[in-house]
Amino acid sequence: MAQSKEPKKIYDIAKLTTKLKHWKIRVKFKLSLTPTEKKKEFKNLNKSGRHCAYILEDESGQIRLFAFDDIATRLESYDIQMDDGQEYFIWGAEIKVADKGFYSYGHKYQLKFLKSAGIRPVEGELSMKENGATSSATASTSHIAKTTGAEDTKKIKLAFDPVPLEEVENYKSEPHFDVLGIIKECSVPEHKQQETSQFFVKNMRLIDTTGEVNISVSAKKKIELPVEDLTSDELQSCFKKKKKKKKCLSEKEAGELGFLEKMDKVHTNQKLKKLTELKDKVIGLVGCEWKEYGKDVICAKLKNLIEEKELPQSSLAKARKLKEFDEQRPKPSRRKETGKKNLDQLQCADIKAEPSESGTQIKKETSAPEKSPKGATGATGPAKPVTTRLACTHPFSKGTHKQKDVMSSEVKTNVSRSVGLIHIDGDPEGTGFRVGEKYIVTCVHVIKSVINVFPNFIDCERITIEFERKKYNKKEDPLQIFNFVPTIAYLDIAVDFAVLELVCHHAGVPFPPALTFFGDVCDMEIHFVGHPGCRQMKEDSDVIPRWSPNHDNEIIPYIKELAEWSKSYFPKVNGEVVDYYSILLEPPRKILFHTSFDLGSSGSPGVIIRDDMPCVVVMLSGGTPSCYYQGLFPDHPVEDCKKVEYGYAMSNIYERMRDSGNRDILNLAEKIFEKWIC
Repeated sequence: MAQSKEPKKIYDIAKLTTKLKHWKIRVKFKLSLTPTEKKKEFKNLNKSGRHCAYILEDESGQIRLFAFDDIATRLESYDIQMDDGQEYFIWGAEIKVADKGFYSYGHKYQLKFLKSAGIRPVEGELSMKENGATSSATASTSHIAKTTGAEDTKKIKLAFDPVPLEEVENYKSEPHFDVLGIIKECSVPEHKQQETSQFFVKNMRLIDTTGEVNISVSAKKKIELPVEDLTSDELQSCFKKKKKKKKCLSEKEAGELGFLEKMDKVHTNQKLKKLTELKDKVIGLVGCEWKEYGKDVICAKLKNLIEEKELPQSSLAKARKLKEFDEQRPKPSRRKETGKKNLDQLQCADIKAEPSESGTQIKKETSAPEKSPKGATGATGPAKPVTTRLACTHPFSKGTHKQKDVMSSEVKTNVSRSVGLIHIDGDPEGTGFRVGEKYIVTCVHVIKSVINVFPNFIDCERITIEFERKKYNKKEDPLQIFNFVPTIAYLDIAVDFAVLELVCHHAGVPFPPALTFFGDVCDMEIHFVGHPGCRQMKEDSDVIPRWSPNHDNEIIPYIKELAEWSKSYFPKVNGEVVDYYSILLEPPRKILFHTSFDLGSSGSPGVIIRDDMPCVVVMLSGGTPSCYYQGLFPDHPVEDCKKVEYGYAMSNIYERMRDSGNRDILNLAEKIFEKWIC
């Protein structure tokens, strides 16, 4: 295979993702390989061969580069200068997901050098090593690796990026994924043995706000003899031979000291024991994977468990939400052993499922009738049959669920076809939706990083929009990804509103349908459709806006009340009191509401259903208090009623465009806001 053509555009290491097709990096080679990676030969059950690995570095971070067999030999044959400031261009390597169970260097991905990959110095030409230089270079490599500090060789965990538990089924084809949740149940450790190792496995049930999963956590078996099991004489002889006092002796140490016969106790890894103590606590697991042991099982290594106090700053807000969610969950009620059962207890507690030839049957157990108290009618005798009704806490109860019209579901499905996920540099950034003949509407802050010459142009090579992203782990469909022209059609920072123009698809795919009906905000429920968390598309229905025609007298006092609360509740910043709700008072007027949508959903359309048609009335822009969403004060939880999201009314945006005095903007407004339903 011929070497691929060298691209022109240079990317930072931190910007590398599997979505990039044509990229080039400018890096230095850094020798900080671990002992395992420095071995040139490898052998496993499937194959054997040789490999090499290097660490590449630029100002944005580090990434691992590796190669196998002939390609490794080719890469090692280059006279690459290490740690001397020499920079190289590299392109055409395969970007792969980094193995979280192996060594990593702070990056989600790693590079596999291929036959088609290219490398050249930034200055000068790439030379080959002279004959006989390979062995000396290897010795030099070993010397440099020994002289580098411990900081260069220590393991660095990858960025912790947990996925919602309801989505783990989508990760069966992925090598690894992270989870964050609360431990609700833990099993007794179970001893397992394979041909070459022994280990313990503990099953636990993890929950988050989206669902729950069972995870099998494993740890290597450790056989130890507690020092407390030894007599005083034995202790004296033990510590005469051992300079350092220890609580436990390993199997090898016990054998050396003659205590091997006393090793009748097996002690598991202390952190595995601690899992029981972590019940009802928030934990993270890095590098989970699906394995097939007769059935699909989620497995994780104990060494990759992160306790709440060890979580990275970026996950503290999620951990706090989890604890608030767990506190608000209804606790299971326990039936008293004495006294008469009420109807709900009888029907909820005594219904059991029993297998039968025709399938699972529901059986209701009945107890002996109780005597009626004196003065009660119907004295004694068998209890009268009661029409079975499931209690409101039963899983099949309808009491807490609101029925929806089929028509409203169909309308929201149609809306979803017009909503897309905006990517910048290959990473999801926010939400946008189709309007007009060829336009996308989104928030200014979503595209801020690609605006080149403010406010007229964007770096169109860095931004795309993807439609029909309804599964997070679904492979990208090139036919659903569209590019933009560099010129910004319209920008209004005051209402966080931007209009971008789409480029016709190279495969001739038509644009997704546009939302064509618009209207005014009222007291009707709003349905939001977007990409919260920058993941797959979701909807949040039954959102009632805090809206009133008498805004100054009804809404503003509510905001000021929240502002006073925040001033007294949150810590000072740099010695000053911060009002986190003042943004809601700043003009132009904002529409307030409570929604479950969070980061990544900026730009989502809020629609109401009128005359069986979706009518866009608001665009989601942000939420406050901002310190909560940023996780600044994890020790200061915020009640749901004090978390306020906001957006801008489409009618206000239209009026601003209409009153701009610019004919081009007025014509654009007429193309976007095609039909108004009052």
